[in-house]
Amino acid sequence: DILIVDNYTLNAEYETAARQWARHIVALDDLADRAHDCDLLIDQTWKRRSDDYKTLVPFHTRILTGSQYAILRPEFAQMRDDALKRRTGHIERILVSFGATNIGGNLEKVMRALETVKSKSLMIDLVIGPAVELKPDLKKNLERLQQTPHNVKIHRYVENMADLMRKADFAIGAGGMTSWERCCLGLPTLMIEIADNQRTLAKNLSEAGAVINLGWHENVTPENM
Repeated sequence: DILIVDNYTLNAEYETAARQWARHIVALDDLADRAHDCDLLIDQTWKRRSDDYKTLVPFHTRILTGSQYAILRPEFAQMRDDALKRRTGHIERILVSFGATNIGGNLEKVMRALETVKSKSLMIDLVIGPAVELKPDLKKNLERLQQTPHNVKIHRYVENMADLMRKADFAIGAGGMTSWERCCLGLPTLMIEIADNQRTLAKNLSEAGAVINLGWHENVTPENM
């Protein structure tokens, strides 16, 4: 009955062919850079306008754009009120999460940066994605951070991300889907771009005051972090 297409390499050519067996087609996108043959298009990018897709979809396509259409699990909405009440501006607990991978060694950079924080002892929730190997350099930085006065807790295969974000005062992480989770829970973030499709998102959220954007990950160092 419904085919949902969520893939940057697929476009109208694939979707038109799929109409032979799919009654309705939904396309998820956040680039607005290619044509779609779909009945419903969803782009949850902050400040995205439906006009950005007018020439890229058929006349009958319903276009839903903007962060009000963010696709989040129910627990984020359920925890929103409590999370917002906790935002006092004091930073005692930091959440570090870059998703499933560790592109550009960002975890190591964050750990080296946090190691230099001497003014207070922090609670640090360090989420290591399922695809991240605990290689010698990562282990070494982790051991050094654990030797500081900070209270470091390692999380793998996380199923309670909403609760970790609710408890955190500040986050360090990448763009992408997790940006909407953090915004829903009002969690201030130091953002690092790890993929091309995150650039527009990072720029818009920075202008909105929701994040401090450090830019492309290859240019980020522990010092400027």
